[in-house]
Amino acid sequence: MEIFGDGASLFWPDLDEDLTVAGLLAGRRSGESPQSLKKWLEARPAEGE
Repeated sequence: MEIFGDGASLFWPDLDEDLTVAGLLAGRRSGESPQSLKKWLEARPAEGE
């Protein structure tokens, strides 16, 4: 995980997601579309590979 600026935003490489601390604390969902998330999940290697 990489922390940017004054610590208000994060990049989570395993999720390929830019997040804000405020968004995480507020419980905001990702802006990712369900189709995009499904495509990303299908492209990931199975656990243990």
